[in-house]
Amino acid sequence: MVSLHLRATTMAGDAGEQDIVPNGKTGTKWTAVGHIFCAIVGAGVLGLPNSMAWLGWVAGPICLIVFFAVSMWSSHLLARLYCVDGIEFARYHHAVQHILGRPGAIAISIFQLLNLVLSDIAYSITGAIAMQTVADLIGSPFRSEWKLVLIMGAFELVFSQIPSLEKIWWVSALGTASSLGYVTISLILGLVYSGNRGGTVGGRPGTSPANKAFGMLNALGNIAFAFGFAQVLMEIQDTLRQPPRAVHTMTSAVRVAVTAAFGFYISSAIACYSALGNGVPGMVLQGFEDAPEWILVVANICIVIHMVTAWQVWAQPVYETIESIVKAYMIKRQMRSAGLAPEKEESKLDAKVAEPHKPSPFDVGHRPGSVTHQHQAEEVHHLPPVTETVDMERGLSGASSGRSDRLSRRSTARTSGSMAILNSAPIPDLLPAGGWKRRTRGAGSNASLASMDKPKDSATGAHPNLNRSSIGNHLARLSVELGSEAMYHIDTGAANEHVPMNDEGYYLPFWQRLVIRSTYVLLCTIIAMSLPFFNAIVGLIGAITFWPLTVGFPFAMYAKVYKPAGPMLLLMKVTALVMLLVAVAAAIASCQNIIDSWSTFTFFS
Repeated sequence: MVSLHLRATTMAGDAGEQDIVPNGKTGTKWTAVGHIFCAIVGAGVLGLPNSMAWLGWVAGPICLIVFFAVSMWSSHLLARLYCVDGIEFARYHHAVQHILGRPGAIAISIFQLLNLVLSDIAYSITGAIAMQTVADLIGSPFRSEWKLVLIMGAFELVFSQIPSLEKIWWVSALGTASSLGYVTISLILGLVYSGNRGGTVGGRPGTSPANKAFGMLNALGNIAFAFGFAQVLMEIQDTLRQPPRAVHTMTSAVRVAVTAAFGFYISSAIACYSALGNGVPGMVLQGFEDAPEWILVVANICIVIHMVTAWQVWAQPVYETIESIVKAYMIKRQMRSAGLAPEKEESKLDAKVAEPHKPSPFDVGHRPGSVTHQHQAEEVHHLPPVTETVDMERGLSGASSGRSDRLSRRSTARTSGSMAILNSAPIPDLLPAGGWKRRTRGAGSNASLASMDKPKDSATGAHPNLNRSSIGNHLARLSVELGSEAMYHIDTGAANEHVPMNDEGYYLPFWQRLVIRSTYVLLCTIIAMSLPFFNAIVGLIGAITFWPLTVGFPFAMYAKVYKPAGPMLLLMKVTALVMLLVAVAAAIASCQNIIDSWSTFTFFS
C-alpha cells in the first residue's frame, strides 16, 4: 500500500535519526541479511566448481572476486537509489520508470520476466537431475530424465493452484532450510576430499581451442547467475523499518550478506575443485562417488525440495503479471455493464488534480524534470515532525472516487521548501463496480471478484473470521510472531498495478487460474524436457540478466541522479563496458553449448 511518511526538517547534512517518524514496518538489518543471503546462495553454487574447472586455479578465483566486487558495488549504488525526489521505491521497476522513463521500464520488465521464466526452467532441470541421482544411489530403475522432469511439472502443477505465496508463507522458510542443507553438504564434502589436490593452473583443456573458449565463457555466465539478486534488492529494502534510515541499514546488510555469500562461494568452489579436479561434473554432488550414500541422498532430496519451492517463488510473479491483466479487463467490463463512467473520463478527472503524466501500468507519480539536476542524499528536505504516519490507504473499497482523492492528497503534500516522502507501493484504483475487500476464508477460490472480508486484528495481524482451530490459521499467527511481515514482495513491471494483487486476497476464479497457471507449468516443463542441460541454461540466465539488472540499470540510474564525474564516472563506464562484453560473449557461448548438446540429445531416452 502507498504510505506517506513525513519526516522532520533538518539543517544541511543527514537527517537526525531521532527525527524520523517510524514507518510501521518490521524489517531489520538481520532480516535483510537473511533475505539477501538466501536470494544469492542456492542452485548456483552447484555449478561453481565446474566453472572453476574451465577457468583453472588462477582465472577461477580472480573471476569470482571480480563478480563479487561488481555485485557489491552495484548493490550499494542501488541501495542509495531507494529514495529519489521524495519517493521511496517499493519496486525495482518503479525506480527505473521514474529515473530512466518508460523505455527503461519496458526493458526491465522484459529482463525480469526472462529471469523468472528461465530460472523456473533451470529449477525443473535441476530438480530432475537431483531425483535421477537419488534413483542411481538407491538402485531404482526409474531414472529417465524426461520422466523426472514430468514429475517436477506435476509437483508444480499442484502447488501452482495455491492462490498466492501469502497463503503458504512457510514455502520460503522450507526452501531456505533445504538450500542451506545441500550447499553446506557440498562444502563439507569438498573440504573432506580436498586432499586429492586435483585441478590445474590452466583448467580443463577442452576438446579444441574453440571448445575451451566457449567453456570458459559459459563458466562466466554461471558465476554471474550465482551473484544475481539485484532485482529483489529494493523490494527487500522496502521492508526495513525507519529509523534508522533504510539506506544505512541496507548498505550494512549488503556488506554482510554479499561478503558471506562470496566466502561461501569461493571456499566451496576451491574445495570441490581440489577434491574432484578437472573432471568435476556440472552438478558437483554427482562427483563425490566415494562419499556415504545416505549423505548424498539427503543432499539431493534437499535439492529437490528447494527446487520445488524456489520454482513457486519465481512463478508467482509471472502468474500475478498475467492475472492482473485479466483482472483489469474483467473489471472494465463490469464497469461498462454497470453503466459507470468510462475509464477515459476517470483519467480526465484525475488529470485535474494530478501532475501531468502519461498513465501506464508503470506509473509511480513521475514528476517532470525531477531527476535532471544533481542530487545529494542530504538535500532532501522534509515536513515538520508529526506524531504519526499518514496512511494513504483510505478509500480502497470505493470504485470510482478513491483515486481522485488519493491523487489530490498526493499533489497537495508539498509546502514551500519542504517535501513529503511517498512510497511507490501501488494502491489499486481500478476496482470492481461493487467495491472490493479481502475475501473471507469461507468464500472459497470460486467466490465473486467483489467478495468481502473483515479487517485483520490489529494486535495479532490475523483475520478474525478464520477458523481458529485450523492448522493454516495457527501457521498464520506463527508467521506474524516470527516477523513474516518483513517478507518482501516480488512483481514485474509488466503487471497491471492498478488492480488489487493476489497477496491482497483478490483472485481470479479458480478455473481461470487453473488454465493460466497450468499452461505456464506445461510450457516450462516441455522446454525443460527438450533442453535438460543444467550448466548451459544456468549460464544463459546469468549472461542475459546479470548485466542489465545488476550493472546496466543501477549504473545508469545512479549516473543520472547523482551525476558522478572524473575517475568515478570513468570507472563506472569501463566496468559497465567490460561486463557488457563479458555478458554478450557468455550468452553466445551458452547458446553454442545448448546447440551442441542438443545436437546429440535423444528425446525420451
